[in-house]
Amino acid sequence: MAGKSASTPENLLADIHVVSNRIGRAFAAEVTAKFGLSIAEWRVVMSLHTRPDRTAREITKAWGMEKMAVNRAVHRLEEAGHVSSRLDPVDKRRHILRLTRKGRALYARIEPAATERYREITEGLSDHEKATLGKILTKLVSRTGQLT
Repeated sequence: MAGKSASTPENLLADIHVVSNRIGRAFAAEVTAKFGLSIAEWRVVMSLHTRPDRTAREITKAWGMEKMAVNRAVHRLEEAGHVSSRLDPVDKRRHILRLTRKGRALYARIEPAATERYREITEGLSDHEKATLGKILTKLVSRTGQLT
């Protein structure tokens, strides 16, 4: 069973699913409970902080999320005044998203707690293990991107 023993080729992907789900729950317990944002909303805020002027489609692709989850998150963030949207002057079918002043302040409030939660999740790994895991995950992200 995933999570009870070392990963084998047979249960490697099951273990990845377990870790992903547990990370999501651990992170949601911190961000949702304290700040009232869903994981999808936090991902949108983080994405727009890192790179303003993205579209919902670009965020969907970057995170490998469902389109509707991103669209709902963007809508809720717009309603709350954290995100603004403007029509792309080049492609009128696209909307360019950006954090508002209120959205940037939200990011500044959440980021320390998010960073601490990420640190807590990985604190049992050595620097070498983190580097190795990072390389492996980069390969898996690339490979799964080719399959979808």
